[in-house]
Amino acid sequence: MVAGLGTLGDLGCHLVAMAHRLVGPAESLIADPQIIHPMRPLADGSGRAAVENEDTASAIVRFVSGAQGTLCSSRSASERKNRLDWEVHGTKAMPSFRQERMDELQMYVNEVRKAEQGFRTILTGPEHQPYGLFCPAPGHQLGFKELKTVEFAGLLKAIAEDCDAWPNFTAALDFEQVIHAIDVSAHECRRTVL
Repeated sequence: MVAGLGTLGDLGCHLVAMAHRLVGPAESLIADPQIIHPMRPLADGSGRAAVENEDTASAIVRFVSGAQGTLCSSRSASERKNRLDWEVHGTKAMPSFRQERMDELQMYVNEVRKAEQGFRTILTGPEHQPYGLFCPAPGHQLGFKELKTVEFAGLLKAIAEDCDAWPNFTAALDFEQVIHAIDVSAHECRRTVL
């Protein structure tokens, strides 16, 4: 393959990083990528050429923590605007997040009366740091640019305090190994152990 990875390298890495942060490192996985449109027009208009990397990729992942999850990535879902969602199904609660609604967290708690069970929306506010550094009042949204400022501030703090930022190079290598394990699993049609 000349082109390298498609959606795995472009979007899948963000899913892997988030899963690693929420439930820990992956132990093994089974993957299924797909090229949706195998022939595409060349950029210069001179004809068509074969597509060499995946448009979609899914993986069933078993984590070291005992959790199991599904990662799905697509760069051909044109209806979505860079959507990044996650849910963690626990025995006592289930948090759910959608990047398209970045300032909201959906939380379902099992430990209430059945009549009161359901998702509730938690809006970000000054109590959820570093939100308060940008806006002193709740109900005003932070955006992607503010998140980049938060990330950069974390990096500068790690440099100033001579400590690791997250993700560090070790974590990034772990993410990359999962991405390539998905690719290996797909090409070899087998469960890949990390």
